Amino acid sequence: RFLRGQRFIDELQAEAQKNNEKLAEACIEFLLLPEALQPYEAQILEQATLIGDLKTAKAASELEGNFDKIGGQLELLVEMVSNLKIADATQTTRIIDAISALFTQLNQHKAAIKKRAQQFRTQESAAEFGAQLKLLDQSLINYLDLADTPARCDEFLTKLMVQLEELDSKFAEVEAFTLELTEK
Repeated sequence: RFLRGQRFIDELQAEAQKNNEKLAEACIEFLLLPEALQPYEAQILEQATLIGDLKTAKAASELEGNFDKIGGQLELLVEMVSNLKIADATQTTRIIDAISALFTQLNQHKAAIKKRAQQFRTQESAAEFGAQLKLLDQSLINYLDLADTPARCDEFLTKLMVQLEELDSKFAEVEAFTLELTEK
């Protein structure tokens, strides 16, 4: 009985191995077709059309995340291909070259997004910095009006210094902003 069970298991393993090899061959044949990677290319192109419509750094970050997801799918595909037993090295090369071409497109679009995002961050930082400076100026005017004793002067000066330090730490990466805060 034990030997029969073992033979049955061995037969199932052999059948599973044959089916696995057939599946791998079918996968290789499919990946060698010119249209096999077209869905990935279509996703990349679809997302690329959105680059021109970006209006904020946040939107650029979200779009970059979409490209990262596609990149993750391509990485998984590369891993699958590398795990397949492909006897013909030229076939492996053709498949990997096709995937690499998609990565090239993907990376070009991601670079464009990063450039746009940096522009947005610069513009958004300048707008926010300007608004924060106006708020600081208004606080100063208000504190001057309310400072009627030396103790209150010290209290308001401390509050202004804290605001300046917070702005300085928030906008430290922009030299022009740091200089303006130093003048204040």
